[in-house]
Amino acid sequence: MYADTITLLKSYIKRVKALHETLDVENRQEKVRALEEKMAAPGFWDDNDAAQGVIGTVKQIKAEIDPALGLGTRINDT
Repeated sequence: MYADTITLLKSYIKRVKALHETLDVENRQEKVRALEEKMAAPGFWDDNDAAQGVIGTVKQIKAEIDPALGLGTRINDT
């Protein structure tokens, strides 16, 4: 039974890694970091429309990759 559980977990890990690759999680996380740095810069709110666009982009990317990141965290915690 223990061996079956290990095999199943390894299978899940492979699937989550494939999901991360498909969603390009690593590059998209870097994009979020870059945009968040931009948001912290002085004058970010000087152009409200542009600022809202950046915030919308960050929210969209996070909504798409956060579930995959959560799966990876849960599997790694087991």
